[in-house]
Amino acid sequence: MARYRELISRIDATRGGRRTRGEGRQCDDDLVTIVTVAFNSAATIERTVESVAAQTHAHTEYVIVDGGSTDATVDILRRRSDEIDLWISGRDEGIGDAFNRGIALASGRYVALVNSDDWLEPTHIERAVEALRASNADFVFGDLLVHGRDGNLEFAIRGDSNYFRVIRRRMPDLNHPTVVCRADVFERCGLFDTRYRVAMDYDWLLRGYRMGVRGCYVEGLISHMDGNGVSHRNARRGLREVREISIKHGYPAALAWLGYMSRSFRLYVRELIERHISKRAALAIRGALHRRLRLRY
Repeated sequence: MARYRELISRIDATRGGRRTRGEGRQCDDDLVTIVTVAFNSAATIERTVESVAAQTHAHTEYVIVDGGSTDATVDILRRRSDEIDLWISGRDEGIGDAFNRGIALASGRYVALVNSDDWLEPTHIERAVEALRASNADFVFGDLLVHGRDGNLEFAIRGDSNYFRVIRRRMPDLNHPTVVCRADVFERCGLFDTRYRVAMDYDWLLRGYRMGVRGCYVEGLISHMDGNGVSHRNARRGLREVREISIKHGYPAALAWLGYMSRSFRLYVRELIERHISKRAALAIRGALHRRLRLRY
């Protein structure tokens, strides 16, 4: 963490937001820092900013780390600076590095990571803080709704309250865009490993789990994700990284390879069906691999 704080003070980056005008939020026991990382996100980031601005929890701080976008992203950040505590834009070393910079800039007691193609329900932070206050959990998480290019819901992933049963061998249904975490967890078990480009969240969660960090599933804690983001575009790389991470943390290599081959085959079948039959059929297969939410809206 200290390395990143020193790095941020020296990097060549454009900056804006309330903090640069001396109007930053005062740190208190309820302050939540929401961190968004972005790169060429002009098509989606405004929706993310609006969802953060709409949060019913009054004590929020918003930090955006942009990787030096060449589209209109920075123009949008400038225009919406009154709704952002701090934004910086400059070259970084990938998503994990951008996450780490945002966490190092956080002032809150709690931290949430909301990517530039994600968005939150208005009560998300309020519900999460209430659950953290009421429990001894280090973080809370919920359910993720994944949307297509047209904005329509494609499938839902219900958070797994028993995620610890499978976390040693694969990424469980512990939906990272829904997580709100106590900030001191990052001091205890470190930041994201920048060697991983897709599955850095799995490495961090597994590392934390092995150090005693525990999460709690919260019914009704819902976030939204654009299904065309980095993790979906780079699914095969993600599977390879999950295999490597599980082995690194002590899972038997032979079993890790078997799991990797099984998941790769299912991905291949799903893509084949989508390419040659229909996307609807492929989504049905994907939905069968997850527990479906019974939506009321």
